Amino acid sequence: MAAKLQTIEAVVGIDGTVRLNKAIHLERPVQAVVTLLVDDVDDVAVEGGSGGSFEAAAEKVFDKHEELFRKLAQ
Repeated sequence: MAAKLQTIEAVVGIDGTVRLNKAIHLERPVQAVVTLLVDDVDDVAVEGGSGGSFEAAAEKVFDKHEELFRKLAQ
C-alpha cells in the first residue's frame, strides 16, 4: 500500500518539541516529515547536519521528501 500524506498544523518550540494545533488519534506510530516555515534560515540551527547548517539539513530533508514521493507513486 502506498503511503498517504496528511497535513497537520503544528508549532515547533525553540527546544524542538512539536505541539500539534489539534488533537489527533492514531492506531499506531507513524513517520512524519516536519517542514519549518521560517523567514530567515539564520534563525535555525540544526544539530547533526554537516556543520550544523540549515542548508545541510535541508538537503537531507529534500532527499527524504524524494524518497517519500517515490513511495507515494507506487
